[in-house]
Amino acid sequence: MTRSRDIANQGAGTYGSITADDLTVDTTTLVVDETNNRVGVGTASPSNPLHVLATAAGETTVKIKSNQAGSMFVALDVDTDRDCLLQFQEAGTTRWDFFMNGSSGTNPLLIRDDGGTTQGSFDQSGNFKFNSGYGSAVTAYGCRAWVQIDGAAATPSIAGSGNVSSITDNGTGHYTVNFTTSMPDNNYSATANATKGGGTETQSNSSGVFYREDTVLSGSIQIYVMTFSGTKVDRNRVSVAVFR
Repeated sequence: MTRSRDIANQGAGTYGSITADDLTVDTTTLVVDETNNRVGVGTASPSNPLHVLATAAGETTVKIKSNQAGSMFVALDVDTDRDCLLQFQEAGTTRWDFFMNGSSGTNPLLIRDDGGTTQGSFDQSGNFKFNSGYGSAVTAYGCRAWVQIDGAAATPSIAGSGNVSSITDNGTGHYTVNFTTSMPDNNYSATANATKGGGTETQSNSSGVFYREDTVLSGSIQIYVMTFSGTKVDRNRVSVAVFR
């Protein structure tokens, strides 16, 4: 038998009811669903362990406030345009917020400062934009692969690298750099440099690094180290960086 008990003020009506282990206060103010082990605030049918439903569109749904001086609090809000806001305030001033523009169609997640200026964002493609001395929040095109090769050793080796699985020695001053994760296409840019030979700076001991462009592959890149007089040479430090 299921038993229900009303919670009543003395002569002033019913405030809530308890059925078995369930609890309902003012219909939807507070609901405990014992069967599914859920608690609802603002909803009679909580669908999660804690389900909070605002009473109207645009109303702050959750507010967590400190009792410390300065009234610091975190607020979660979704407005009528389906914009979602996680806001951090101190003494009535927004310090930072995370804002998802639900009505824009592109749905970016914006990280904004206390003036509402976007300092970083994520778009639906996963591109991260940030302002780190650029002057505004823009996409940063990072280094996708890098390597430093000891090319003067009997067997050329990798001194340090990122996203490089191996190198192939193709002969004097000629290497293939193999990427761990391939580039999305072959439209990337590479830069490289090498140490010079010993002695006085001349055409024969100064060196430049060139990467092969006639056959550009997404999974690897070929590097040539040559003197300025046109001879391929091995150098003890050959550095390569790839950007995309």
